[in-house]
Amino acid sequence: MFSLMFVVTFVMFLPSISLGEYSEFPMRMPMFKPQRNEGYLCTAVNIGPSKGYWIKGFRPVVIPGTMHHMQIVGCSKPPPVTPGNVWNCGNDGNPVLEPDIPAINRSCSVGDEKHMTLFLWSNQGEAITLPPDVGFAVGGKALLQHLVLQVHYINIDKLPIQGDKSGIDLLITDKEPSKTAGMLSMHVMTNVPAFSKTYQEGGCMISERKELHPFSYLVHTHRLGQMVNLWKVQRATNGQDSWSMIGNKSPQQPQSFYPFSDGLKLVRNDRLALRCTMLNMMNKNVKQGLASYDEMCDMYMMYWVYGNSSNLLEGSNYCTSQGPPDVTLDSLGFNNIPV
Repeated sequence: MFSLMFVVTFVMFLPSISLGEYSEFPMRMPMFKPQRNEGYLCTAVNIGPSKGYWIKGFRPVVIPGTMHHMQIVGCSKPPPVTPGNVWNCGNDGNPVLEPDIPAINRSCSVGDEKHMTLFLWSNQGEAITLPPDVGFAVGGKALLQHLVLQVHYINIDKLPIQGDKSGIDLLITDKEPSKTAGMLSMHVMTNVPAFSKTYQEGGCMISERKELHPFSYLVHTHRLGQMVNLWKVQRATNGQDSWSMIGNKSPQQPQSFYPFSDGLKLVRNDRLALRCTMLNMMNKNVKQGLASYDEMCDMYMMYWVYGNSSNLLEGSNYCTSQGPPDVTLDSLGFNNIPV
């Protein structure tokens, strides 16, 4: 049984670094020992407006075989304040609730519409260092003032008896770069019938007058995902779509952030199309869900913009499609769709 020895509100994010030099800040679980598999647990740090920082890289620190994924989320409003600085953060309490800690059921606070995923680790993924002169802005005058670590546990028996301190170490600087990083993610609500090979498809359009420079992407499914394809789609004046494949990876390979080709750019009215190929040889349907035995079809795209964080996408930084059988690339209005 986990016993609360002290109360923590937020850990202050005040690393000791020299101007212009990098430092590593450990964003870790606070020696917590979960009691149930498939739980989503979160912990937070407050950065605050007194000083700005830029995240230049992410280094996962994991105990192999214990977790399905970890995620760093930036929040614009203060995250929940909980005893021990740990809370249940799966949507609506799914897949399971860890006993004896609060069930907030989200990473950021209710009403925080400006949160952003900054990094995701899963399936033996590796560390990433951002390109030169690019960083995620946090604290100071940036919109994101708080950071949350989310961990999805799947095998708690391998965790140390004294508690877990896995997490993601952040490479940070207080020297402002000339380019600011952002994240755009795409999600399809999966529906995979028994004994089937299916396409889970979705899309979104860049609707703001912004110039985005994507530099890295990660694809994420669970066991049934065979391949994930990502296209940039542009419509000519005659109404015909031109397709350029900009990413394709098997999610059964390490789910790291992989580089895009140099020179990729997205502007207003460019569209993105996502397809996850799923193979289900089981005698049961598999649907969208947070547990490792459910399925997902996700793509996370890191991009940079010139200048500060005010030049990032101002609206939603993610798009979600309802998936098959009702939603396909054809039903979303695409044409000349690749087979």
